[in-house]
Amino acid sequence: MLKELTIKNYRSFNEETTFSMEADLDKVSEHSDHVLNVNGNNILRVSSIYGPNGGGKTNLIKAIYLPRIMINKSMTARYNTNLDCIYSDSDIIEETIFFINDEFEIGYNFKFEYTFKPIEEFDFKSILSKLQLNIKEESISFREKDSEEFKELLYRGETGAVESELLGDIKVPQLAVGLSALLKLYEDYANNEHNNELFARVIRSLYNEIDSIEDLSTDGYISYDVEVINKYKTQIVKNLCNLDINVCDIEANERDEIYFIREVNISGKLKRKKISLDDESAGTKKIFNILYKLVQGDLKGKIFYADDLNSYLHPKLFQAIIELFNPKKNINCQLIFNSHDITAMNNKIFRRDEIWFAYRDESYSTKLVSLSNIVNYKGEQIRKDAKYNKQYLEGKYGAIPVIDDILANFYNE
Repeated sequence: MLKELTIKNYRSFNEETTFSMEADLDKVSEHSDHVLNVNGNNILRVSSIYGPNGGGKTNLIKAIYLPRIMINKSMTARYNTNLDCIYSDSDIIEETIFFINDEFEIGYNFKFEYTFKPIEEFDFKSILSKLQLNIKEESISFREKDSEEFKELLYRGETGAVESELLGDIKVPQLAVGLSALLKLYEDYANNEHNNELFARVIRSLYNEIDSIEDLSTDGYISYDVEVINKYKTQIVKNLCNLDINVCDIEANERDEIYFIREVNISGKLKRKKISLDDESAGTKKIFNILYKLVQGDLKGKIFYADDLNSYLHPKLFQAIIELFNPKKNINCQLIFNSHDITAMNNKIFRRDEIWFAYRDESYSTKLVSLSNIVNYKGEQIRKDAKYNKQYLEGKYGAIPVIDDILANFYNE
């Protein structure tokens, strides 16, 4: 599970900024069942990020996915997408991310430059290009269960040489600038459940945590696994009906064609009609795609992120998706999302440390603040029975757009 992420010089994050999934038990007491104790750490399952357009919400969501680039050799990105902060004089992005599981707490620290290399084959009208990272530094530290001290497993410098006292007789060759030490060690030594050496267990745990990071936005193209749909068809149909999308069956074929089967009353007779998922509304397709990802059997430990999770969804459906991650639903994974739908920003759904705000300062750098750390003019903490969405719109938390008289400006009045 994700515990903490610190980012610097990435997109709108000029200065070092930290986002945490650790519960603030000193300040927040409500919804204690939202907190999961993992290896002595109090971890949240859900975090939401609100703020004005251009405040940096999406950039934070994308930063969560950065480690996946380190272990994915075929990663692609939008052409001319800038990763480093334009308001900085540095071209080195720094990120430190902490994961926690029942055996280890693992800190993964890396600094890298990036370059774009065009894909040789014509692909999607040339809007995609291969993203290659030039790694400057990479280090892995870990803390074993019931231990108070972190140990450094390895350090990899700009030359590509790997230094470690815990790898024993294993000598890692000098690495190319784009090859991660984590990936090299996983592929060559740790990708084997029977290798029970300490370094292998740490590498395997870290790799699996990073590999569990997955996009739940589902607004783009999805390649469906027919076997998965057929295996979990009953569960998907039941959940669709519970969300007021009434279907009685689903058909799927190898061409990624999905059909909803509905029973309709025609001239007093019930008949089954088959409708392509492509012909359904954007919201219905999004709900299906989310359920397709959630029902699969390997959810334990998944870290889902979503940009504009509320898009295309009715507020009640949006809240229902959030509630799927409630511990009462017995899903042991995390959801980190941003949204402009403040109907869900209330004390019935969230703890105060589950609500974050992203905004730009006078230097155009993104700042993050949790609702649990916001105080009023008297220095008092926001009350747990406050109407969060109302106070947010009133500007009491900041992180809202300042809008002038747009009509007057438009018509030059």
